[in-house]
Amino acid sequence: MLTEKDYCDYDTYVALEELGYPEVMAFNKPFLLYEAQKWLREEKNIIVEVFVDDDSNTPITYNIHKDGECVCHHHGKYWSVKEWSEALSEGLRKAVKFLKEK
Repeated sequence: MLTEKDYCDYDTYVALEELGYPEVMAFNKPFLLYEAQKWLREEKNIIVEVFVDDDSNTPITYNIHKDGECVCHHHGKYWSVKEWSEALSEGLRKAVKFLKEK
């Protein structure tokens, strides 16, 4: 069952719309993190990779890749497996910020 953590926050909605996502606010519907991840991958060639970091006590982290190059390796908070959606949400926010700065 989906929870609130599985959806983009308002600021991410607005930023995605500014980057050209055509339907974020148009239908006034909740926007899943996974939809944002897919759109960034397919339309902007940005991959937000959430993965298990075997070298950590709290193993979930993320990387952001643009055109095959790692442009951001997360060096802050690590999340537990139960917080996978939070790690993805943070990664998406960073990816949107990266795109807006370019």
